[in-house]
Amino acid sequence: MPDTALAMGRQVEGGTVDERQGEGAVEFRVLGAIEAVVNGRTVHLGPPKRRLLLALLALECQHAVSVDRLVDLMWDVPPKAARRVVFAHIARLRAALAGAAAYGVQLLSTPSGYVLQVDSAHVDAHRFQRQVAAAAGVADPVARARLLREALELWQGSALEDPAAGPGAQSLARGLENLRLSAVEERIAAELEPLYRVDQ
Repeated sequence: MPDTALAMGRQVEGGTVDERQGEGAVEFRVLGAIEAVVNGRTVHLGPPKRRLLLALLALECQHAVSVDRLVDLMWDVPPKAARRVVFAHIARLRAALAGAAAYGVQLLSTPSGYVLQVDSAHVDAHRFQRQVAAAAGVADPVARARLLREALELWQGSALEDPAAGPGAQSLARGLENLRLSAVEERIAAELEPLYRVDQ
């Protein structure tokens, strides 16, 4: 089962992003429980499969995701009505996210599937990756460690923390958790680097 492009390390353009960006407007969270927040209020997303669907679209924001891939991630053995179930979940997600339209957020249909049209700065996983990428370009270990700590503070629990969402969520979460582990290791290395210099 394929991981998302984000989990495979697709680079997100841009520099650092304020981790608070999106508060009071729109924010999609997958670094912990799967949530959508509009104007500071958590949106009721419905059952686990619908939350998983939104998580995938958020991780792939601004990129079309095929219905076939959505089906593969939502079920180990898809039911005969799987595509119709996806269509129904999409319709309900559109209704749930209606308040986000004022901020340019749209859940659009494409010839093969769907795309969540939202700036990646409003998705915590993308902000995390941007912050980690920005830290990698900072020579000063103290500043680099600070950026990595700020990135790691975006995590509110395990990735896609929703046991009922099924194996698709677990597959996506593995890639994100690997990125988190790498960031922790890089932060520790950055914090120790000044000590090594003193000992030399």
